[in-house]
Amino acid sequence: MAGSWNILAVCILFLASVLAVEPPILQPDEFPSDIELGSRVQILCYLKKGDLPVTFTWNKGGKPLLTNERITISSSDSFSSKLIIQSVVSEDVANYSCTGTNSAGSDSFTAALIVRAPPFWKQQPENTVQAIIATRTLIGCSVGGYPAPRVTWKIKNPSGSFTPVSRSYKMKVLDNGTLVINDVKETDSGTYLCQADNGVGEKLEKAVRLSVH
Repeated sequence: MAGSWNILAVCILFLASVLAVEPPILQPDEFPSDIELGSRVQILCYLKKGDLPVTFTWNKGGKPLLTNERITISSSDSFSSKLIIQSVVSEDVANYSCTGTNSAGSDSFTAALIVRAPPFWKQQPENTVQAIIATRTLIGCSVGGYPAPRVTWKIKNPSGSFTPVSRSYKMKVLDNGTLVINDVKETDSGTYLCQADNGVGEKLEKAVRLSVH
């Protein structure tokens, strides 16, 4: 009988010690909003409340974060963990999560790493596009970058200047930057200019000659 009381007492003490531990509460952090390729960034995972010891873990895109010479995790005390990325590359763009865990529970937060990148060609427009009268012609202008570049098409006037293409049934610009010309006529022949700009770095532009037969 005494043995049963001893076991019960041990269980009560154990439960009391577990209940006395305060679960972790982390202080959320964010990546800077002006990150560019090649820059150095860091983010801090800090224990705002909760009892030690706390174990910190990092995930990238829902999977355990793999460290290397360029991506490191450091800690100067028991209350925090710091993720450092040297010379950011495009593959680093992802959601990063930090989780703090102790014997009473866990807490986590997620931060998105977004890289500002100037416009670049996914597929550069051709110098010349051939079209047949009365058909539907597509002139591609596929670009990338972050924020997403705005693509503008212009047509060259007899004076030599370029004016924006009017969006109508006749001509329209698709979301992917492609210029669509319906029911092509000989008067549609000329030089068209694709421009892409997102406010980061230099804008892209390429002139395309449309030849109608």
